[in-house]
Amino acid sequence: MKKILLVFLFVINSSVAIADDAIDAITKPVLELIHNGEYKALATAAFPEKSRIREYISSADIKQLDTEMESYLRTMGKSYGYDLHHVSKIDGLFEMRYYLFRFERQPVIVKIGVYKPNKKWEFQEFSLDFNLDDYIEKFAEEAIGKSASVSSH
Repeated sequence: MKKILLVFLFVINSSVAIADDAIDAITKPVLELIHNGEYKALATAAFPEKSRIREYISSADIKQLDTEMESYLRTMGKSYGYDLHHVSKIDGLFEMRYYLFRFERQPVIVKIGVYKPNKKWEFQEFSLDFNLDDYIEKFAEEAIGKSASVSSH
């Protein structure tokens, strides 16, 4: 029985690792473009011509996103790296990943949503968030709320 349980746990861990590798394979090139200061065509890199999502987003919209992202990121200065900060997911179907980039001027959250409608992970969402203080305030409110409900003072 222990052997069956160990095999089962190994299979689950292996499938999670494979999903992470598949997602990393599509997200890392875009993240590295940002880290290396190559901002000219980020939306184009995330949503290439032959991707499923391009059926629903016009070339003009992609070009506008490319221009906006480049414009915003150019004002941030040099990137000193990034980390995966948070993942929300529906296993095997959708993941929203929040990467925290450390730029000279200020930190930036890069939000990437990936979706697996069939057998292949694809970009579904891609955005930049410069309002890190909103995340900190929300976390503080939740933490204060939790401590207030526990506190007996």
